[in-house]
Amino acid sequence: MLAVGIDWAEDFHLVAVGRPGEGVIDVARVEHTPAAVAALVARIGGWEPDPAEVRVVLETRHGLLVEALVDAGYTVLPVNPDLVARRRGPAKKKDENVSAT
Repeated sequence: MLAVGIDWAEDFHLVAVGRPGEGVIDVARVEHTPAAVAALVARIGGWEPDPAEVRVVLETRHGLLVEALVDAGYTVLPVNPDLVARRRGPAKKKDENVSAT
């Protein structure tokens, strides 16, 4: 299985691709244009030719990017960005000391 996580934005998207047991195998910035989205779909197809084996998680349920991924046959799982932020917890500063107990 190939996992694709997309940090969606209006101008560009940050994409991380990985496999269970291997971790992240690629990270890319993808502009929000038809050509760049088509190139991303082709790139995903190069890593995993079977669309049934691709899972995509992103923060929206509509638009050019989602339509292209669904049209390619990938399973697209939208998530609420607020849910992700709550699960992550409060941000910590880099200089905060964390006690190891």
